[in-house]
Amino acid sequence: MNMKKLKSLLLLIAVFTLLVASEIFAAPNNEGQEAFIVTKEDIKPNAQRTLLSTTYSVIDKEGNIRKRPNARSYDIGDWAIVTHNFYDRGYDSVKNSHFYEVDMTATLIVSDASFSKSIFSVKPKGNKKYLDSTLYHSGSRAIADSIYYGYSGDGPSNPSVYAKEKLYLYGDSTPIESLVDYMRRPIAP
Repeated sequence: MNMKKLKSLLLLIAVFTLLVASEIFAAPNNEGQEAFIVTKEDIKPNAQRTLLSTTYSVIDKEGNIRKRPNARSYDIGDWAIVTHNFYDRGYDSVKNSHFYEVDMTATLIVSDASFSKSIFSVKPKGNKKYLDSTLYHSGSRAIADSIYYGYSGDGPSNPSVYAKEKLYLYGDSTPIESLVDYMRRPIAP
């Protein structure tokens, strides 16, 4: 074998060895990992519940939404105040999963209406699709819903989540819907 072919073969072996070693010893990258939906019962009852972020918004009848500094700040023409709380529920070593919770509360501002149905949706970091929760309400003026989800392993190092909702009023088949792109920036700590 001539010297040129030997050098090429040794270089090929070295490159292959480096590629294999980098895959074996590389730290896991959980940033693109998809979350899976869980129930409250899937999370240990004594699990930590650390508040990461709270957002307040108001929605008008057309679905226009504006962020507000608190739950009491609204204008004439606004129909509902919506609050989102984003919680870290901690890592469960038995299930090898990290869990999160997103709560939504909506309170009607107008006095002559009540909720009949809500569809609350969240899209955790790494997910391509929203996770949905549908509830039916019996004439409530204030409603609440929660979605729990987890990641295998540690999950992303900087968790975030998008949230949206469709709020149906009694006697109205068209929901008050937060516009899909209203939270171009996710809820994040």
